[in-house]
Amino acid sequence: MRLCYYTPSKHLISTLQNKHLKVSRFNKCNDIFELGNFRIPYDTDLTKRQEARRPIRDWSNRMDAQYGLICFSDNHYSPLMWAHYADRNRGACLVFDYHPEKSRGKLVRVEYKASREEILPDETVGLPETNIFGLSDAELQRCFATKQSQWSYEKEHRLIVNLEEMKTERDNHFFDWGNSLKLKEVYVGSNPNICTKALETSVDGRVILKQKRAGFGEYQVVTQQDKKLWKAAKCSSKSCCLSKKSNDEGCA
Repeated sequence: MRLCYYTPSKHLISTLQNKHLKVSRFNKCNDIFELGNFRIPYDTDLTKRQEARRPIRDWSNRMDAQYGLICFSDNHYSPLMWAHYADRNRGACLVFDYHPEKSRGKLVRVEYKASREEILPDETVGLPETNIFGLSDAELQRCFATKQSQWSYEKEHRLIVNLEEMKTERDNHFFDWGNSLKLKEVYVGSNPNICTKALETSVDGRVILKQKRAGFGEYQVVTQQDKKLWKAAKCSSKSCCLSKKSNDEGCA
């Protein structure tokens, strides 16, 4: 299965060199409703409503403390994805082959819904907490991968992981590619802010490097087939280039 990971340029080189992806935390994602697919029926008694919501909120906090996610899309053509997650076409999109039988997490396709699921207060105690990777895809999706329908442009697949099994650096968690993710292609945005030399040095010869441009027909971000028209980015900082050298011209 192919998975597309959009990223700004800032951490691209270190990501490629370290062969890992940063694990996102649910409570720090863009969507304010992460782990929030459930709502209780309305009750005229405010105190009862507050008491009924508390178990859902507590469950969400416990899940956020134990699990994280890595977000992928199923294509590298979306203008919205390039704008929102690849720093307005200045970043890149990494394309992986995913091998679920070798993964330490569980990949699930996000479901997009118009409204949240209503559950009764006494049903909240049945929300899953342990062995979530043993859940069916539908149940994992219901609890950990449901978003409001306006997010559907992302066409998201998310890899759910146990934070305790991840590599940690400072307060961040990272998922090593290992055998489950094989980098196949790197697409650079149409207005790249990426050191070309550092990029070429950070991947092996089997990884295909390409650049994107705006499509001439449909609203799609397509591949620039004419390599003579590729834009070479300049170093934006002294630490950008692997050689640790810089000059006024940059190092493209």
